Amino acid sequence: MANKAQKTSRIEHFRKVASTSSVTVVAEYKGLNVEKLSTLRRSLQTHGGQFTVYKNTLARIGTETTSATPLVPDMKGQVGYVFSENNPLGVIKTLIDYSKENPLFKIKSGVFDGQKVSYQELIELSKVPDRKVLYGQLLGLLQSPLSSFVGGLQQILRKSLYALEERKKQLGN
Repeated sequence: MANKAQKTSRIEHFRKVASTSSVTVVAEYKGLNVEKLSTLRRSLQTHGGQFTVYKNTLARIGTETTSATPLVPDMKGQVGYVFSENNPLGVIKTLIDYSKENPLFKIKSGVFDGQKVSYQELIELSKVPDRKVLYGQLLGLLQSPLSSFVGGLQQILRKSLYALEERKKQLGN
């Protein structure tokens, strides 16, 4: 059993991570072996997320003064916590995919940008492309009108050059 200093340290760690995360998810992992949890941890790390297990009592205390407070009712049983600061959509997609592959892993709920979201809402969020894809799509949208404009200018210049060439031929070089 942990002493008071260790418990306080775990509470502060939870509080720090939960307050800096843009997404926090509570998930039940009952029945999963170490190998499967290690696979989950590795796949979350590639997207900037982390899966951590806290004693529920300490986690409940740690949620005070954080955006994770609405998750307290779901902090029952054998649950773990997923946090992500930078790539919440990638982490959510990874969690949803993992829960489909491993039915023993059950997502209870989460907090996304300060708002509590249900499992169904997390599924919908997982369908949104991640930040890099969205930036690419936005850049494509911005490029489209510019390339059309540049193409139009090139066409005007080309026609002007053809007209000058024809006039030059008419004047006899």
